[in-house]
Parts: sequence; structure tokens; C-alpha cells
Amino acid sequence: MKLTRWMCVPVAAMFLTGAATLVRAEDAPKPEKEKAAKHDKAKAERPKRHNVPKPYSTLASLTEEQKAKIDEIVTKTQAERKEITEKVKALEVKQAEEISAVLTDEQKAELKAAEEKSKAEREAKMAEAKAKREKAPGEKKEIKEDATKTE
Repeated sequence: MKLTRWMCVPVAAMFLTGAATLVRAEDAPKPEKEKAAKHDKAKAERPKRHNVPKPYSTLASLTEEQKAKIDEIVTKTQAERKEITEKVKALEVKQAEEISAVLTDEQKAELKAAEEKSKAEREAKMAEAKAKREKAPGEKKEIKEDATKTE
């Protein structure tokens, strides 16, 4: 008899958990499409912000027409800059391929080892910098106090 009572407890718990899951499923968040549509509508209702970089953005007397022209110039320049950056990357890849064609297999292996060493050193330096940033404020104060004591 006692065994039967204790078996009812897990069964009841499973039933309640299942019921809670069903309630949560009904209260599920709105689909992403509805959220995106709402965001797009709100964005469309806002007035267009022009991309006017400093120091031009500090000029209080700029008209909307001037801001629009500046925005157009900045957008065009950014597109050109992106295009140039892509060309430079392509040139760097081409250069590396051409140089690699000149090297012997031994030199390629030596180069690979040097690159791996450089990468490891760079990662270690970054990890060290991250550790310094994550120090507790109390530890930083101790370092400052120690520096003043030596002076």
C-alpha cells in the first residue's frame, strides 16, 4: 500500500510538468515574421537619418538638402573604399601565391613554421592582455599602491 502511494507522486509530477509545458506552448512568442514586419513598419515611420560624419555633423546650419547630399557622398565613398579593399586583398593573395611559387619545399616548410610561431606569439600576447583587463579592481589598486611605494 505504501509503495503505491509513493508511485503516485512521480506520476502526478509528470502530469503537472506536462500540463505546464502545454500552457507554455500556448503562450509561445509571436513568429519572427510578425516581429520583423513590425520592426520594418516602425523603421519606415521614422524620419531618415543622414550619415553626416564629424566635423560636418556639428554644423547647426546644415539644411536637410545638404545633409542628404553629404549622405550620398559618404555612401558612394564607402562603396568605393570597400571595392578598393577587396582589390587589395586579392592582390595580396596573388602576391603570396607568386612568391610561394618561387620558394622551394624546404623554404615553404620553414615559412609555415615561422607563421605558426608568429600566430602562437600573437595569441599569447592577446591572452595576456585579456587577463590584465579581467583583473579584479582590488588587484589593480594593489599594483598602483606598489608602484607608489617604490617611488
